[in-house]
Amino acid sequence: MVATFLMTLALAFVVVLVALLLFWKFGAPFYRVEKENIVKLLELILSGQATEADWEVFAGYPIRHDAELEKIQQRCLDIAESHYTGGRRVLFTEEGLALLQKVLDDLRDDFNHDSTDNQRR
Repeated sequence: MVATFLMTLALAFVVVLVALLLFWKFGAPFYRVEKENIVKLLELILSGQATEADWEVFAGYPIRHDAELEKIQQRCLDIAESHYTGGRRVLFTEEGLALLQKVLDDLRDDFNHDSTDNQRR
């Protein structure tokens, strides 16, 4: 009985040690929201293919690495405050979808502006 406990404890220690070594060598996994992710999410929402979980991940994950993306997220959260229906096939009201379409259009305009600036350099 004691031997089984000690073997289990040793094995657990080895598994944790291996995991820590892998994280140290390769880095801990992380999720970072980029502009492309937001565009894809909005496209899914507007086409009725996004799930409630898709929205919750976006809404609940802080964006600290890019102030512009943080503002876009806040814009979407403001829209969700009054237009999010959740739990249904369509996550937003018609008015909410129209407002999200405007956010998507602005993001796409931003992409076009960024790619034009990059081509000039």
